Amino acid sequence: MAKVKQKKPGRVGRGGAGKTAAGRLLETATAAPVAESLHVTQVVDGDPSAPDLTKRQLIEQVVARSGAKPREVKPLVEAMLAVLGEAVAEGRGLTLEPLGKLRITRQVDKSDRRVTIARLRQSKGSASVPTVDEIVEDS
Repeated sequence: MAKVKQKKPGRVGRGGAGKTAAGRLLETATAAPVAESLHVTQVVDGDPSAPDLTKRQLIEQVVARSGAKPREVKPLVEAMLAVLGEAVAEGRGLTLEPLGKLRITRQVDKSDRRVTIARLRQSKGSASVPTVDEIVEDS
């Protein structure tokens, strides 16, 4: 029968050097309850139970708003999503009005994926997104 070697927990002390995930988890678990420090705002115009926007739906909405043909819009949307994905993977922030300002707060590499935690700040006026006609008039 093979012996299973147990991992020793990391040091839990001052500074971050030498701490393992278990040590950081222990410190987090003993900290003040998270619920007390969170401030939840009410969603005004959105529906939190609404399904996520898919790439297909995004392309359809861009086609509807721009009047361009789907075969013209699809490569542009895919290229834009690739550029945005690469920027987020590099840890770069995004400032894209009217979407808002996205700041990467933390990235964790897992064995098969990267988890990115970000904050998105939007101005309260961003709900009134300009139409394509307004954008063309400003150009």
